Amino acid sequence: MIIKKRQLFIDSPCVLSQAKTVQDPAEFLKKAEQELNNAHRQAEQIINDAQTHAQKIVENAKKEAQSILENAKKEALTVQNQIKITSQILNKIAEEFQKQLRSKVSDISHQLTDVLYILVKKITYKEIDRVNYQEKIQNILNRIVGMSNIRVTMNANDFEDFPQLVEQFKSIGAEVVKSATLKRGDIIVDTEIGLIDGTNQYAIEIVDQILEEVFGHERSS
Repeated sequence: MIIKKRQLFIDSPCVLSQAKTVQDPAEFLKKAEQELNNAHRQAEQIINDAQTHAQKIVENAKKEAQSILENAKKEALTVQNQIKITSQILNKIAEEFQKQLRSKVSDISHQLTDVLYILVKKITYKEIDRVNYQEKIQNILNRIVGMSNIRVTMNANDFEDFPQLVEQFKSIGAEVVKSATLKRGDIIVDTEIGLIDGTNQYAIEIVDQILEEVFGHERSS
């Protein structure tokens, strides 16, 4: 028989082998549920933070857009006021220009009218002076043919220079007299229906009346 001796070591560490402990399933599920809840809360927090940040971005964008819109309105109103002021200034300038233009045109028109009046008058008077005396007498004779009680007053010099005209008047039964007051070329015929004034002065007065009607008011010669 073999007898094994066992050595005894006092105060020597003894390593005991321990079996591996198995975790409780209920405890594992509880821990997993807690972790899942934590993850869910973290996800909600992240989403809430993102929504809050996005909301702030949207609000800031709206505020900025509103500010831009208000500034644009202010600038547009300023430009509109400037345009209105500029338009008023331009209208005043245009009105003043039109006023001055009308005044200048009126002045020039009056000046031209005066010049034209004088020109027409001088030309007309010269044409009156150039009227052929014999043509004037012939015109008068044509008008008084067939009338009675005719009295013809002639300038004394014309009476002597145009004896044939004197004879024409006498041939239709007219009385012909000489006058020292009438100017050369003047003749007055008194008929039964009125007076025929053949003086140059009367012709000039007729021209003056016509010119006054044409030009609107009397002017000095």
